[in-house]
Amino acid sequence: MASIDCENPELAPFNPVPFWCPRFWYGMSSWHWGKLIAERQYRIDRWPTATSVSLACGYATFWNSVQQALHHKKAMQTPMVDDPVFVIGHWRSGTTFMQDLITQDNRFVCPTTYQCFVPQAFMVTQSWMVPLTASLLPARRPMDNMRMGWEVPMEDEFALMVMGIPTTYRRIAFPNETPMHMEYLNLEGLTKSKLNDWKTGLRTFISYLNYWHSKQLLFKSPPHTGRIKVLLDMYPRAKFIHITRNPLKFIPSTIHMWAALDHSNSLQRPHNRHLREFVFDSFERLYKGFYRDEPLLNSGNFVEVRFDDVVGDVVGTMKSVYEKLGLGGFDTHARPGLEIKAQKSRNYKKNKHALSASLRDETLQRCKKYMDQFGYEAEAAA
Repeated sequence: MASIDCENPELAPFNPVPFWCPRFWYGMSSWHWGKLIAERQYRIDRWPTATSVSLACGYATFWNSVQQALHHKKAMQTPMVDDPVFVIGHWRSGTTFMQDLITQDNRFVCPTTYQCFVPQAFMVTQSWMVPLTASLLPARRPMDNMRMGWEVPMEDEFALMVMGIPTTYRRIAFPNETPMHMEYLNLEGLTKSKLNDWKTGLRTFISYLNYWHSKQLLFKSPPHTGRIKVLLDMYPRAKFIHITRNPLKFIPSTIHMWAALDHSNSLQRPHNRHLREFVFDSFERLYKGFYRDEPLLNSGNFVEVRFDDVVGDVVGTMKSVYEKLGLGGFDTHARPGLEIKAQKSRNYKKNKHALSASLRDETLQRCKKYMDQFGYEAEAAA
């Protein structure tokens, strides 16, 4: 990709997503799809997209009910293999790369793109729907050069969105409206009822995956960065890997990411006027939750790494992560795959983002605590 102008993200180059590709909303039940568009009073510009989603949701509703009847009760009663490992950190800070590295160890399993698209029906459709529709997906993600495919790991936040759980990701459908559900980035201020509903949704999806795979689960979802206390309440033996990066890199990259996802998945023609503030507001809420919950973390359940350190020494950094979290089996289960991955990652081409003076100044001001705490103040001064 060419250098990306984050002052005008609508002009940025995105990897093409043809009209026939499945959209995020295709796995929703008709009920949750109806609620999504009704809460924005049907302010839709892209009616062909909305029509195709409506048809897909009717189909999904049937298969959701089949999975519910055949597997739900057994899945909810199946003991966890072990509490999950969570990769946390801001969007575009290297969370996907870290997730990809850990999955070189086949003792761990992540939710796939297909499982996050149809979280309530994957057990009864995956065996035949994945090969049937694999050719419909683009080769690369809209915002970068990472590979796409039904089997590729994906954020569980998208699964929650499809299940009708409140999440700020719902804004992708209506990007020109004021973002809703921002409080779910750190779960602060929720009523007990709303918090319990959110926990039930996440626990259901995790139980489905645990039942289906019978392996320790690995999740990568930036919003979990602000939810550590609740995740520990649900899974007391959970472990967390926090990856950090210079905000001067991840803030413009995040602006471009949301612009790309809005461009390919929204029901409106995005104007992006609220996008910059949405990115900063999300950052502040995310790390308000992280700083609040940080005292709950200790050397046994938490490790922190810098993106540049991981890229510079994949095997050495991951060996340290395994040792600090007590994951064991590094040389046997992880090292072989990581050595291959380290070689391939050297050829990966990152996006280049143009950083205006105003965006740089706002990033330095609004991300100052993060930069000071995680050691990026020197890079900012350079």
